[in-house]
Amino acid sequence: APGLSKESFVICCKKVRSDLKDLNELDELFNMMDINDDQHLDLDEFQRAMTSQSAVEQYFMQSVPIAELFWSALPRGQDGTLFETMKNLSDSEISIMCRALAAELEVTVANSVASLRKSFATSSAGQALRMHRQSTQFAS
Repeated sequence: APGLSKESFVICCKKVRSDLKDLNELDELFNMMDINDDQHLDLDEFQRAMTSQSAVEQYFMQSVPIAELFWSALPRGQDGTLFETMKNLSDSEISIMCRALAAELEVTVANSVASLRKSFATSSAGQALRMHRQSTQFAS
């Protein structure tokens, strides 16, 4: 058997999530997973899809530097090590740090989403699909 057909994939998805109504979305998902375009998902394609990040996930992982935002929001101690600074944070300092982190994260995510929207607006759906397939091929 060559693998899971698109029809079987749709049936399986509906059994797992009975609220799925958008067949176009399932069709798109299947097409992204079917890397060799043979209209069947073989075990390798399925495993790759389940273990790799989508192109959008990869984009956000690269464009939203959570660790850098965290470190920039961390108060700097006087002559103490980072461990000492972290150990001695008061509840008030943690609250201030979290608000600063949230504000920076909001700006960063808004900029990333705007950039992604612009990218999608200037590329065709076919180009976006090919980019996704290439990213999932090279991610594993």
